[in-house]
Amino acid sequence: MEVRIVLSQSIRATALAFLYAIFATVFVLVFGHFVLEFDWVEALILGPMTAGTSSVVIIPLMSKLKVPEEVKATLSLESTVTDVFNIVLTMIFLQVYLGGTVSLQEATSSLITKFAISVMLGAISGITWIKVLEVVRKQEYTYMLTIAALVLCYAGTEFLGGSGPLSALVFGMALGNYERMRTLGLNIDAASMPTIIEKIRDFHDEISFLVKALFFMILGLIYILNPLGLTYAGIVMAVNLMLRYLAIEIATRNTPLYKYRRFMTLMCGTGLANATLSLIVHNELMMRQIPIAGLYPLIVTNIIMMNNAITALAPLLLRRD
Repeated sequence: MEVRIVLSQSIRATALAFLYAIFATVFVLVFGHFVLEFDWVEALILGPMTAGTSSVVIIPLMSKLKVPEEVKATLSLESTVTDVFNIVLTMIFLQVYLGGTVSLQEATSSLITKFAISVMLGAISGITWIKVLEVVRKQEYTYMLTIAALVLCYAGTEFLGGSGPLSALVFGMALGNYERMRTLGLNIDAASMPTIIEKIRDFHDEISFLVKALFFMILGLIYILNPLGLTYAGIVMAVNLMLRYLAIEIATRNTPLYKYRRFMTLMCGTGLANATLSLIVHNELMMRQIPIAGLYPLIVTNIIMMNNAITALAPLLLRRD
């Protein structure tokens, strides 16, 4: 993705991720309290885990579809930043439930810090690695060294409290826009970079199947078939889908993306971040012998299955339109 397109869509993608997370959390708050008979904070904990999209699902799929770059950038960025919102909100609500207190200032500071650390480390790592590639460009398997640098960037960002997926996205943007780095005063050898980037893309195609296969295998391992869980998840998923449509209506109104709003709504695939959060909450509540602990992974994993099934059908709508 070009930096220009990403920057132009970044505010819209962040607004979309934020609106969707808030809308879903408010609905699940009401649904959880009056239908599931959770108390208010227990319902708040469930809310963010039912929303958002997964970069593992969305980004590889977007790279295969023939849609405008603005649509790809918006959905890819949304899937990256949504994890930040969901993780921060879930952990804040869980901390409040377990007896702690979190101020609005602390919550806002946590969000800003995650974004700042991720973008800064991703940009610094990407720009630095471009210079390293100039030195090692004649060596074999430079693309493998690049993958190693990306893993180090991801792990370092997570260790420092940032978002690994977001830093990886910025790292990739820096590599993909190496020609624009000259504006920063960097002397880039443009001759060798296209070959290296092409090898990285080929490597991505090779491992993307493995990553997706592992994702669905792990999802299958934690999935529990339960009629009650299916019913609750179906209700939450259906309403969240309408709320996602509303969020996209608001975020894309009066823009060229507006005509893709139905397609963007159906690109709602969620991933292991939501499942992991549900298991963290489950374990914390089980240690305190709270009876409702099992409902969190039960509902969330069913929502993940449904959302990914819908996302798989989204390209059919694009062809029909």
